[in-house]
Amino acid sequence: EADVASAEGRTRLVRQNGMWDAVGNLLWAGKRGPLGRVLKERDRVAGFAVHHMPGHTRGHLILFRERDGVAIMGDLLATSNPPLPGWWLREPPWFFSEDPAGNRASIRKLWGLGPKVLCPGHGPVLRDMGKLARFVNRIRLNG
Repeated sequence: EADVASAEGRTRLVRQNGMWDAVGNLLWAGKRGPLGRVLKERDRVAGFAVHHMPGHTRGHLILFRERDGVAIMGDLLATSNPPLPGWWLREPPWFFSEDPAGNRASIRKLWGLGPKVLCPGHGPVLRDMGKLARFVNRIRLNG
C-alpha cells in the first residue's frame, strides 16, 4: 500500500540519496500506471501470503508460501554482487534503500517465517538456509 502513489506515477520514487532522484527516476523507474490490485499484509496471491517488508521501499513486500517455504522476496536480499564474479548474499546498496535499518528488520522478519527457498529479484535461487542463517546472525551483531 505504501508504494501505490509512486507505482502509479503520482509521486516520484523515493530513495535516501540524490543520485536516485537525479538519475533513477529518469532511467530506472520504468513505465508506471494504475494498479489493478493493491496488496496488503496477509493478502493471498496464487497460494502465497503477502508480507510487508519495508526498507528497500516503504511498501516493499515478499510473497511467502507456507506449505513449502518458498519466498519470492524481490529486492529484500540479493544473491549476486555484480559486477564481481561469484555468489554473494547481500542487502540492497544503501543508495538504493529508503531505510537500510528497516530493511535489516525485514530480513529478520523473513528469517522468522522459516523459509526454505529464497527467490530474489537479483541473483540465483537460494536453497541453503545455512547461508541465510549466517547472514542474519551477522546483521544482528552489526545492527
